[in-house]
Amino acid sequence: MSTLAENLIAAVKGVAALAGAGCVALLGALYAFQRKLIFAGHAMDIGPALPIRKGRKIEVDVRNEQRPRGAPDVIVGVYFPPTKPGAKTLAFWHGNADQLGNVADFLGQALQQRLGVGFLGIEYPGYALCTSGEPTETTIHWTSQRMLRHLRETLKTPARDTVAFGQSIGGAVALKAAHDGLVGSCVLLSSFESIPAMAKALFPFIPAPRALVKDPFDNAKLAPSVNVPVLCLHGTRDEIVPFAQGRAICDLLPSSEFVSLPNCGHNDTFNGAAYRLIVDSLAAFLEGAARWGGGRVLGEG
Repeated sequence: MSTLAENLIAAVKGVAALAGAGCVALLGALYAFQRKLIFAGHAMDIGPALPIRKGRKIEVDVRNEQRPRGAPDVIVGVYFPPTKPGAKTLAFWHGNADQLGNVADFLGQALQQRLGVGFLGIEYPGYALCTSGEPTETTIHWTSQRMLRHLRETLKTPARDTVAFGQSIGGAVALKAAHDGLVGSCVLLSSFESIPAMAKALFPFIPAPRALVKDPFDNAKLAPSVNVPVLCLHGTRDEIVPFAQGRAICDLLPSSEFVSLPNCGHNDTFNGAAYRLIVDSLAAFLEGAARWGGGRVLGEG
């Protein structure tokens, strides 16, 4: 599976020949192709859209609604209803190089069976199951907000019973929903401070002015104003998003818990011991563990 770092590395190699022409040419190339790097699952061949076999595919036709340029005609999600009375529903956003069909059936069914919660995976514009639209920060947030409205109005799940759950770049979408008061709580898995911070961490030798970033996904800016409890989880061996960035976001949040995932990287969070710790942490969080107080570190190591 392609990752943000692998795509950025490939891009740097591809434009290295331009370095002799000066920094302006290098920055110009990165500016032009940045969305292909950030939204790798849309720009690169990750295979055909995987079918949904267990959850219920939801399609919300928005062609007659006012929407931003690049928004899809039909918003796509995968839904598993809660099985326990009064249980929460997790609205989920995957990482940048994944697709909803790759994770929704497994994760939705597992969380439904283990915790009794509902699950609504939301696909990004132009990705796999969502065949129309283009992914940008604006279109992704609009699409997500519209699907959360569908969750409230059609699936009858109030915001207070909705948990925004985002992985990697999906964490930025989840945090925005939490910031805007669209959910009652939030879970961030392998999240970063911002796209400019990621670029600086991965390639400190490339001067990348913040003004050139089209989709900053600035979690660090939003975090201090988030007024719902947030659970943050991060692998100690994350090779893509620095562990320190995940910890930094947690420290900026007014009400947060941090769980480190020992010996876990960026793309193996739903495997083995890390997955079990994630589910156990989710269970505790949903039962009120967020009231433990800002930033106490769990499972550090």
